[in-house]
Amino acid sequence: MFSEDYENYREEPDEKYTVHQQGAQAVHSDGVRRDTQQGKTLYTLLFPKGVPMDEQLFVRVARHYTKGGEKHGNRNWENSCAEDTLEHHTEALWRHFMEFFFDTGKNNEDHAAAVVWNVNAVDLTRRNIRKATEAHGAE
Repeated sequence: MFSEDYENYREEPDEKYTVHQQGAQAVHSDGVRRDTQQGKTLYTLLFPKGVPMDEQLFVRVARHYTKGGEKHGNRNWENSCAEDTLEHHTEALWRHFMEFFFDTGKNNEDHAAAVVWNVNAVDLTRRNIRKATEAHGAE
């Protein structure tokens, strides 16, 4: 899946990682003791209860990425690092947001999923532009 991430893999010594103790512990009915969830990110809150899996926003967003990957190439969007690309993503974000907000149903597109995709694209493009600017400033 991410073969390029593993090409230079080397096992680090065990001292690199620790098991953090974050204060209060919960003791479960079977006697298992674990840190409480207090102060930890609760990713499960992203998925509303009672909504079928195929209607969950993040599943729909994943489908949007998949369809875009089939059309433009997987991870092609990650190359975004120019102002004109940022403008393109921003315009698409606003267009999809307006379609979503006013619930037009135009083009049978999943505008909510497209909004999330474009927010991520704008965010990454801004990051890539900042990194490129910093790299040029360091030269």
